Amino acid sequence: RVEQTKTPRGKYKTYTGTDEEAMKAAVDTFLLSGEENRFDAAIAAAREINPTIVIPRTTLNSRVKKEKELREKAASKDDHYFDRKSEGESGRGLTSKGDQEVLQSIAIARDNRNDGMGRKEMCQAVSQLKGVSPQK
Repeated sequence: RVEQTKTPRGKYKTYTGTDEEAMKAAVDTFLLSGEENRFDAAIAAAREINPTIVIPRTTLNSRVKKEKELREKAASKDDHYFDRKSEGESGRGLTSKGDQEVLQSIAIARDNRNDGMGRKEMCQAVSQLKGVSPQK
């Protein structure tokens, strides 16, 4: 177990420079570590960068929680494959944002079933959705 000196209560520390790098290493190690004592592994990773750093458990836990939220938010943004301007934004698009989300969910569902949609099938789906006859 890694021994740390306690930060006096009521004093908040701002982590900058090598301390911030050490904090990031601790958070990443905590999130990636499958060990039972993740806190000790995280502190050890931080101490490799800055041997004198003191990270209270509550501070590490709050940083880990924030990082998890950021990663989940970033992962949810990656789900939008068809993030292009719609008819309301540019005046020229064929599909609205709602139509794009429907088409996207159809494509993702088919992809998850290992029955992906090709470009031609997607164009046909757009044509059917908007009532436009496809050009040959």
